[in-house]
Amino acid sequence: MVFLDDAVRGLYVNWRRKAQAVVGNLRISCARHPEDESLARLVGSLTIRSTEFAALWQDHPIEPCAAKDVELRHPELGTFTVLQQSLRSGASPEQVLVVHTAPQGSAGADALALITHVQADTNNATTQL
Repeated sequence: MVFLDDAVRGLYVNWRRKAQAVVGNLRISCARHPEDESLARLVGSLTIRSTEFAALWQDHPIEPCAAKDVELRHPELGTFTVLQQSLRSGASPEQVLVVHTAPQGSAGADALALITHVQADTNNATTQL
C-alpha cells in the first residue's frame, strides 16, 4: 500500500522515510525467511510495479525500529504526529502488532480519538444492517 496506493502515500508527511522503513522491514523478513515464496513474489511484484521500491530495494536500507514518531496527513483532520510502535509476542515472534498512540491533549491524540469514534460508528451501522 505504501508504494502502490496514492491515498496511503498522501497520509505520510515524510513518505520517503516511511518507504525506507517499509523496505528495511521487508528485507529483515526476507532474511529471516529466505525460502518464503510469498515474500519473493511480493518483492518481485513491487520491483516491477514501483520504480521507487526498486530503487530503495537496491540500496539495501535496513533500519529496524520498534518505535518512532510518524507525521501523518489526514485529508480532513490535517497534519498530526503519532508514535508508531511494533510489538512482538514472545509466544509468536513472527506476528507483529503495529499500534499508533499520542500523548493526551495532543493533536495526534485528538485525531486518533476522532478516527476511532468514526470507525466505531461505521462498524455499528454495518452491524445493524
